[in-house]
Amino acid sequence: MKLSPKAIWGLSAIVVLGLPLTMWIWCPLILEAGVLPPDGDTIVIPMFESAVFAALLAPFVAAVTRACTRSAANPIELTAWRRDRPILSIALTVATAVPFAIALCAIESEITAPRGWYGLIWLPYTLTVMLWLALTRAAAIQKRTVA
Repeated sequence: MKLSPKAIWGLSAIVVLGLPLTMWIWCPLILEAGVLPPDGDTIVIPMFESAVFAALLAPFVAAVTRACTRSAANPIELTAWRRDRPILSIALTVATAVPFAIALCAIESEITAPRGWYGLIWLPYTLTVMLWLALTRAAAIQKRTVA
């Protein structure tokens, strides 16, 4: 899979904007499903918290994307590996493998022990975050070095 750095910026926007969007779809669905306790707080609180969290997440996602795509090769290949810089390749792979593994565990738990059909609403967002992680790793590995 080969993509341009512009595609990674598009995924970055989806990572930031997709969180509150998914939350704003998910919260009313679990309310309608009757999962929430009747004497609980309003669902508006977590919905607006997700918007605040996305606003706080945006600079981090933009900084990571900028650092990885700056002077990156075009197109970016998902299976990138630098044989001339193995320590860099290993370090970046391990750094992105940890959040990738957490997202993979979340998908696995939702599939094997689902809380309900409404839990599958998070699947597209989780897969998008995983793709963004993999592409930022590949872009960082493929960066052109200045001699």
